Amino acid sequence: MNFDFWLGQAPQVDYMKERCANTFRWWWDYAGGPVTDWGAHHNDIARWGIGQDGPISVEGKVITTPIPGGYTTPSDTKPP
Repeated sequence: MNFDFWLGQAPQVDYMKERCANTFRWWWDYAGGPVTDWGAHHNDIARWGIGQDGPISVEGKVITTPIPGGYTTPSDTKPP
């Protein structure tokens, strides 16, 4: 694997297997955690259920503290 190619324009960091494959989602440098991974799909289903169409606005909040040297996005959708 060419880790430099994998990083692309993201900040240069040392290789960690957790920054690759399926767990890349839990790092702000590459994605947005559970909300941007699956949250949009669940919001769509809820909106279909109430018959809402068109744009909406949402406000996001970080609900867990990132672990130093570990994942940086919230890892759970429940408050600690």
